[in-house]
Amino acid sequence: MPDHVLDLSRAQFAMTAMFHVLWPILTISLSAFLVLVEALWMRTGE
Repeated sequence: MPDHVLDLSRAQFAMTAMFHVLWPILTISLSAFLVLVEALWMRTGE
């Protein structure tokens, strides 16, 4: 197998791994932030 194919495969895997790590962190933290903001709004009305 040529070296450039292996490098491209590794780059593709790195991008996929980064996406699969960052996406859950982003969605869970956004959900927690929205729950906090909603609770503050219900408490203060602002």
